[in-house]
Amino acid sequence: MRSDRLVCTIRDVTERVELQRRLHDLAYVDQLTGLPNRASLILRTREAVLAGPCALLFLDLDGFKRVNDGGGHAIGDEVLVEVGRRLSASVRDGQVAGRLGGDEFLVIVPDVGSTDVDELAGRLVTLIRMPYETGSGTFVIGVSIGVATREEQLPGTDEPPEHMADELVRHADIAAYEAKRNQDGWRHFRPALLSTAVARFEQDAEMGAALAANRVFLMFQPVVDLLTLQVVSAEALLRWRTTNGSLRGPNSLLEFAARTGQSPALLLRVLDRALAGCTRWPTAVQLSINLTPAQLHQPDLPDSVAAALARHRITPGRLILEITEDTLVRDMERTLAVVAQLRAIGVQVAVDQFGSGSSSLTHLLDLPLDQLKIDRSLIQRVDTSVQAAELVTGILRLAHTWNLPVVAEGIERTGQRNRLLEMSCRFGQGFLFAPALESDELAAMAHQELAPPGRMPTQRAAGSFGPGRQRPPQ
Repeated sequence: MRSDRLVCTIRDVTERVELQRRLHDLAYVDQLTGLPNRASLILRTREAVLAGPCALLFLDLDGFKRVNDGGGHAIGDEVLVEVGRRLSASVRDGQVAGRLGGDEFLVIVPDVGSTDVDELAGRLVTLIRMPYETGSGTFVIGVSIGVATREEQLPGTDEPPEHMADELVRHADIAAYEAKRNQDGWRHFRPALLSTAVARFEQDAEMGAALAANRVFLMFQPVVDLLTLQVVSAEALLRWRTTNGSLRGPNSLLEFAARTGQSPALLLRVLDRALAGCTRWPTAVQLSINLTPAQLHQPDLPDSVAAALARHRITPGRLILEITEDTLVRDMERTLAVVAQLRAIGVQVAVDQFGSGSSSLTHLLDLPLDQLKIDRSLIQRVDTSVQAAELVTGILRLAHTWNLPVVAEGIERTGQRNRLLEMSCRFGQGFLFAPALESDELAAMAHQELAPPGRMPTQRAAGSFGPGRQRPPQ
């Protein structure tokens, strides 16, 4: 018997479809920027590699930590969202811009033959460097871009696409690191960079082990009165030892600490050890500590310094914090705010390596500083080069006009000392007087002869241009 009836079952799957969409977004969409996330970018890179020649642009933001530190993570998120918007607006159809995580982004260029990758990289650098207006003010950041390209797969090769994609991302990352290290916008990957990356990985492991095993220590180089040879202060110099006992300087360790977020902890360690050593010196001898840009811009720097001084019962005026000329002029407004906070607690601030950059001395003399240190590159030639001698003389005359003490760095010959004395430079440091010493050795040297005439001022009277300096006669 035939039936003419039809039975239909209708189900509302809207909720299921929406759930599937949300699960897909969670898996493949960056929840902050709305861009493709790391998982999605890896899949799309594999597709691009299989399709033919392609290129990756690995973007690593420069200075983004300052945004997070200065404005908070909510403001940092605003900047990341705007970076994503600018990237999305810059790519052409078929190209993909996404966020790998943190402050790292990736642009996939599938048809590299029709795209000028250098033009694209240059355009992205310009866009990222444009100011960001946020709820906490205007911020400026930079970007370092690594470019890696993949040519047609060679006939007969059967390398899995996931391996090719991972390798391409790694190559672009290595090139971005090279661009950041050289501060030149973008770099193309070269095979030679692989050995550099391996060496960097090994050195990073070595430095991480040194920090963990407490193989980091301080030496102190005395600053003397060039006339009396009395010790007036000492500069703390960071050193570290490798696992095989080799002694290394501070630059690589400081860069590693900044890159891995260990700068605050390292600075606290340096402050405590340096101030502990200072307690064994004559009270007239001051202590100088160098600050990196990352350390200078730590939000809690003034509080950390004040707390360390209190722990060791050191008068704030005995501590001199040194910042390089380049650091000072790179972010002048922000740096001056920190300098004002440090000087408010009684700490002195010096400009280190002056003469190695391009800033104007007359401009620096308007700033609230307590000391100027002339870079060794000028001092090395002060007794052999008329041009160097004239430049040092000009620096000294202006600094003396403003009652700003000057220290000559890197004095190695008696002729340099004599020439500096003729120029009325009163203070200096270098191997002519002593190499870097242990704290107890520095104390012994300082106790040998100690009289007031050569001492740099530690008590500072308030003046029109900050403590320690009065406006010169008009």
